[in-house]
Amino acid sequence: MRLPDVREHLEQDQQYPADRETLVETFGDLEIEAPNGESTSVSDALERTEVETFHSVDEAYGALAGRLDEAHIGRKAYDDRSSTDRQDREEQSF
Repeated sequence: MRLPDVREHLEQDQQYPADRETLVETFGDLEIEAPNGESTSVSDALERTEVETFHSVDEAYGALAGRLDEAHIGRKAYDDRSSTDRQDREEQSF
């Protein structure tokens, strides 16, 4: 399941405020697919946060999205403004 689909579940199937334990029990088995084909469960991601109570779907979704591993990031150091690799580029002063 894609991350935006998980947000729909968090929004439609849960009332807030909600504690982390409730979200893990309710949505923990959902798997969030990464672009590379790997997946992370909602419970694994939420276990990485110290937040105990979420007051809105935005808080829950933000905590969830912020605790996904690097497989969900996409291309590291991607820069769509330049055709050169970021590591090979020297600083320029204007």
